[in-house]
Amino acid sequence: MNRMSEIILGVIGILLYVFFMAASVFWVWVLNHYDVLEGIFDEVFQTAWQEDTIPINELVGVLSGGGWVLIGVSVISIVLGIVCLFLIKGNKGGSIAGVLFLVTAFLSTAVSFGVFAIAGLFYVIAGIMCLYKNSSKKNPYSNTDVV
Repeated sequence: MNRMSEIILGVIGILLYVFFMAASVFWVWVLNHYDVLEGIFDEVFQTAWQEDTIPINELVGVLSGGGWVLIGVSVISIVLGIVCLFLIKGNKGGSIAGVLFLVTAFLSTAVSFGVFAIAGLFYVIAGIMCLYKNSSKKNPYSNTDVV
């Protein structure tokens, strides 16, 4: 059975997860090099930032931790997407790949609080298509395949 559309959707999803991972790596890099951006933050937040709110160093620490979570979720999603592509390409585990696509999409979107929703959408569509397209079944009364 030709599963080129699922493969294309899976590759697009993987590429989007790679893009989000690169953005997360850049985010963590920027937050770890706070000294470079300290002057910009001071100018921007000088009037808006009050002394009774969270100190900027604590905010940078929290945002940096969130960046590492996004990187981890991206890597896991990319690896599971590649596993799904191998299952589809071998034409042996289409339904397993479909379930794996769906679970990966929903969990990555939930853990990232919706940041990965666009990439997850491609995984969801590919997963539904994998589950919908069953392997061809033979009709016992004819020599043609039933679609």
